[in-house]
Amino acid sequence: MRKGAQVKIAPEILKGIDLSNSLNGGSSEISNWLEQAENGYEFFVRVPGVEVEKLSVEVVQNRVLVYYMFPLYQQGGDDEQLHARVVGNFSIPADGDYERVSASYEHSEKCLRIEVPFNEQQKGYRSKVEIER
Repeated sequence: MRKGAQVKIAPEILKGIDLSNSLNGGSSEISNWLEQAENGYEFFVRVPGVEVEKLSVEVVQNRVLVYYMFPLYQQGGDDEQLHARVVGNFSIPADGDYERVSASYEHSEKCLRIEVPFNEQQKGYRSKVEIER
């Protein structure tokens, strides 16, 4: 086959691959990135195929977790169990204010934006520590 030649694949095969991927837990590629803004840090999470209403954001100690719940069914039964799928796991930098984390959906970028403002009280902090003798 020569370079640049296109291969034609029957639509039935593509549908079968897509179905097999879906049944076996496949999903579209999730993308995460971090940017430093003027007032703090911005974490971005894009999760194709998951509605923003299903996403949850939590701060756990020094981390920001982004996840959604999805059902798993037992074979031969109708009982479903909900499991969390983590799609974003960011460490909050030392100068970030974990108490003021906020999240919003960016319609133009089709992604979740999580803002971690700078901790202004910690900025430039310096203290001499006396040594007990």
